[in-house]
Amino acid sequence: MAAQEKGPAAADGEASLVDQAGALIAEGKPAQALIRYDAPKATGFAVCPPKVLDEDSRAKAWASRIRERWQDSVQAIIAIGELIHEAQKDLGHGRFVTMVRDDLPFDERTAQRLMKIAADPRLTKATHVSLLPPHWGTLYELTKLDDATFEARIADGTICPEMQRRDISVMRKAQERANRERVLGEVQCALPARKYGVILADPEWRFEPWSTSGMDRAAGNHYPTSATEVIAARDVPSIAADDCVLFLWATVPMLPQALLVMGAWGFAYKSNYCWGKDKAGTGYWGRQRHELLLIGTKGKIPCPAQGEQWETLQIAPRGRHSEKPEWAYEMIEAYFPTLPKIELNCRGVPRAGWSAWGNETAEPVAAPTGNSPGGAAPATAAVMPSDMPDIPDFLKVENRAVPLKQDTNKQVSRGSSLRVRDDGGDAHARDV
Repeated sequence: MAAQEKGPAAADGEASLVDQAGALIAEGKPAQALIRYDAPKATGFAVCPPKVLDEDSRAKAWASRIRERWQDSVQAIIAIGELIHEAQKDLGHGRFVTMVRDDLPFDERTAQRLMKIAADPRLTKATHVSLLPPHWGTLYELTKLDDATFEARIADGTICPEMQRRDISVMRKAQERANRERVLGEVQCALPARKYGVILADPEWRFEPWSTSGMDRAAGNHYPTSATEVIAARDVPSIAADDCVLFLWATVPMLPQALLVMGAWGFAYKSNYCWGKDKAGTGYWGRQRHELLLIGTKGKIPCPAQGEQWETLQIAPRGRHSEKPEWAYEMIEAYFPTLPKIELNCRGVPRAGWSAWGNETAEPVAAPTGNSPGGAAPATAAVMPSDMPDIPDFLKVENRAVPLKQDTNKQVSRGSSLRVRDDGGDAHARDV
């Protein structure tokens, strides 16, 4: 009998809504204001919007209905967590565990996670519900984010209904990696003796051409070069922190020697980046148009977070002889913003926030202050101790330029001293 009574009521409700919509349309007024989807629940008429409405109005009605059901899914997950929590309080731990095991379609671990979802005020906040993914596993991963990251990801739209559980896992690991890098940087900067977590080196490799015709293009005609065994003998381990990463530039023909030097300095090879140049150079098997940036590590240095790695092929134009591209410095600073850094064989002015060593290192320019016309100092500059240590032991290794084969038209310019500098302008030089 109840079912029979429901039918006329539903028919009357539907007819009333259709009549009202038709009257509004006849008057040229929008009819979508009548589409309230608590009406179908109350009256029992079909979910589909009345055909008398225009297509745009029906689309809006459908969207309203779908959004409502979407939010219902998230709210249902939260409600389940709240019910489980109430059951646990009422039954006590022992009986609660038995109930979950015998009478619920999930195990105790899932029950605990559902309760954690329900207890997180960020997920139950009314303004957040429509932005959350309707999957309990994904919602649980969101509970692991700290407040700052959660709010930032809400603001930039990363947290959205379409996000997957893996997306949050990647985000959380990136957060953990950033925290680890920051703590490591604080520890290394606080050491009484200067140690570096990042070493960038561009050694003065000596490459012997097969014939005298190639001498005019040899590196030795631009700066002093050293034999591989001399480079390998430098006491780089004395300035490397226990957890350290080495970025080592190597030309293609010097790759075996570069790997030998990396091992001699105490680093294990991990990967490399390739600098693709805009112009081809010389070569025997092929005209070289790329250079390698090898990566080696020692200790427990954090690799880049998943999803934040740069592509291994970087295209950039060639500069002056042996000048390295800007992207390499930017990448290293992005990966390790707080670790103390040094550039070996630095040419020109040391980069802000870096220490530098080399016989072509220029005097650093003072960074502008907030009150100067240049504005504030670069945000990438690392906080470094103001006192510079004495010249590192590896600079005391015999590193005199070995006589080079030269043509009669070009002389090799040899530096008279090697200097260690930091971005503060202090320098220590010794004749070699």
